[in-house]
Order: sequence, then structure tokens, then C-alpha cells
Amino acid sequence: MTSDYSFKYMIMGDSGVGKSSLLVEFTGFRPVGDVGLDYGARRINIERKTIVLGIYNHVDTPFHSMTRSYFRGADGALLVYDISRQETLYHLLTAIDGFQTHSSSQMVMILIGNKSDRESRRE
Repeated sequence: MTSDYSFKYMIMGDSGVGKSSLLVEFTGFRPVGDVGLDYGARRINIERKTIVLGIYNHVDTPFHSMTRSYFRGADGALLVYDISRQETLYHLLTAIDGFQTHSSSQMVMILIGNKSDRESRRE
């Protein structure tokens, strides 16, 4: 996939918060088995420039145990929690120091409250 600009984002959060669903929704990627890593990309054209956003989801790797190698070359992280499970937000917030330790100081972190269809169960 050729591009003028390319960005690598990691998607992180507890199991069951909807990371794979977000990946599918944004990129159209459909997981094809249990290989430990899901990857999807989306190409966007803005003012005659092609931008590719690649998103990596490390399946079955607890995000709090990720090391520097997981973040190598990453431009950003999508930190996903389930709005109906408050502990999933707390887990992310307590892990942010580790993310910052293992990532570049320029890495952008975006916090995403997922599963808005469960608003009535919000904690």
C-alpha cells in the first residue's frame, strides 16, 4: 500500500472491550484465525495526499505486560475501555505510565469509551 504518509497505531485494552470490533469497523479487516496479531489499514486521501493508518491489535497479550518491542515505531495508541465495566478504564489509567515508559515521547494516546449501546449499564 503506497502512501505519502503512514501512521502506525496500537490498539490496547482489556479483553472484551471491543478492540477487534473497532478494528473491523474502521478498516474492514476480518480476523482470519488465532495468530496473535490482528492488523488492518485504511487509506485516506486529503488534498491529493494519501495517508495510510495501520492499526495493530495484539490478541491475547495483556496490554499491561507489553514491552518496548510492541511500541517500536508506533505513532499512537488507541486506549479502549468498556463504558459498562469501570474496571477496564482503571486498568488503562494505571497502565499509562508503562505505555509512556516503553513508547516514544511523541506518541499520541487516544482514550476511547466503547460499547455506547450499553449506556444504561454504565458504571
